[in-house]
Amino acid sequence: MVDSVVCVDACLIARLFVGPDDARTWELFDTWTAQGTLICAPSLLVYELTDALYRYHRAGLLSQATLQLVIDAVESLPLALEPFTTLVKPAVRLASTLGLSSTYDAYYLALAERLDTELWTAAARLKQRVGDRGPRIRLVSETAAPHRRP
Repeated sequence: MVDSVVCVDACLIARLFVGPDDARTWELFDTWTAQGTLICAPSLLVYELTDALYRYHRAGLLSQATLQLVIDAVESLPLALEPFTTLVKPAVRLASTLGLSSTYDAYYLALAERLDTELWTAAARLKQRVGDRGPRIRLVSETAAPHRRP
């Protein structure tokens, strides 16, 4: 039985593997998993995430072997992916209403709106841009830092 639902974007999932908030992001993700939270995203996440990881590889920040390991790890994450085609109209509406420069972020916002839940991201600019004019947005950086063992 699912007690709660969250929506995540590609930026948050990328931070699990490459990013300054990886420990904090894993702690958050592990907490959701332990609590039985349904972690949702539009299927667009797969395209955006693999593109970002490939760019890291092209920039020399990930070897081919590491890139493949990360992609394998991403495939094993407990994500419920919503076909992005079911979100086209609400995404375009939100992008227009919020004055976004593209519809990518609007797909995540549209899913969060449909599920009446928070969108979790690592993109502070998105939260700043949307403010209180759209679905609730939470930043990984706003969560408590993980406890470090001495």
